[in-house]
Amino acid sequence: MKRDEIISIIKDYFTDKPVKSVYLFGSFARGEKYYNDVDVLVDFERGITLIDHAKFINDLAELIGEKVDIVPHSGLSSRIKPYVDAEKILIHER
Repeated sequence: MKRDEIISIIKDYFTDKPVKSVYLFGSFARGEKYYNDVDVLVDFERGITLIDHAKFINDLAELIGEKVDIVPHSGLSSRIKPYVDAEKILIHER
């Protein structure tokens, strides 16, 4: 699946979810030819359960056919935040 298709699927998926914003980051966002997974940074409107988090990961992985890692914005380490902020790409915002 092409990069634009994956971005479109992720954007559509989060349209009706309780999120403020969704970003791509990591090797996929940088457009690297080889990547291990699709890293997604999500700023949730409210806290979500571990079950919700796992469901989002599984749903997206099934939809795009790639391994997905969803990182809640609130759980982003202050040590890596500057690196993520420098490369993140906004794909959905409410």
